[in-house]
Amino acid sequence: RPPATMAGVSGQVVYTKQPSAGNCAGRTVDLELWGRLNTALACSDFDASQQTLEDEELAVQIEVKDARRRASLPKLFLDGFELIEVPKAQCMPQDWLENKAEARRLAEAAAVDLVKVATGCTEAVAFDATWRSSARGNRDSSLGPGGRGANLSAAVSRVHADYTRESALRKISELVKLGTIPEAFGKQAEGRRAIVNVWRAFGAGETVQEAPLCLMHPKSMSIAGTEPFPYSLVHGTRAGINASVAYSDAHEWWHFPAMTKNEAILFYNFNEQLESPMPHGVFHSALMTPAQDGRPPRLSLEVRVIARWE
Repeated sequence: RPPATMAGVSGQVVYTKQPSAGNCAGRTVDLELWGRLNTALACSDFDASQQTLEDEELAVQIEVKDARRRASLPKLFLDGFELIEVPKAQCMPQDWLENKAEARRLAEAAAVDLVKVATGCTEAVAFDATWRSSARGNRDSSLGPGGRGANLSAAVSRVHADYTRESALRKISELVKLGTIPEAFGKQAEGRRAIVNVWRAFGAGETVQEAPLCLMHPKSMSIAGTEPFPYSLVHGTRAGINASVAYSDAHEWWHFPAMTKNEAILFYNFNEQLESPMPHGVFHSALMTPAQDGRPPRLSLEVRVIARWE
């Protein structure tokens, strides 16, 4: 584990403003991004004649605390996120970008194992893997290395959670119908379900130097009294739904500085057991810090895993 050398860091994230009455927060996306989004997010029909998209943003400088220096390290079941060491046998090969199919297979297997160990769940299945580069354009797939042909998403500096409660439940139903996950995941009975994001960064230097992942502590949302609202990513007549939240200076942000390829952050995208007003997924963002010119871009891979308990 690299040494904790700073008490915290400041940087910029972008919040989405609450939309006007009758409108919905969101934006249109190009075909290439849609092709990557629709496997991860829950999708629904979108009628532009009935719904007006609104995408007003607020760029904010935030102070982010060093989670490595916390008296008690964050734990998934208490804080919504946790840093875990990846076993050496499950570390990604150096040529992972040249053989993405094999890299995905290894990463998904490792993610499932990590989630099982961290949660003690009865069963876990990986259903999506997304590669990202901070050198890519978030709103235009033609920007950044590889152009439109690159199977690389951008680092997202918009504060978001991957699902609302409703869209997470819809995604689980979609996955059951597709046969991606067993039917047992579709039953709410006496068990519970969660979607866990396993986030790893590697491939651009020994440690993450640019656009690190920062995470909002879920309890600070309750203190702030801010409620999540849906955000639609629209292509044609279809929309993928994730969640936004309005800015509050009561939001508490954390990160794990200088992450290595031997580490992974696990955080909840959805946790069926959590009660309102606790949000069901952890809000997060890439952090844009000063003087990033000349640093190697951040390359990362996130695997979404659905888990269930009996």
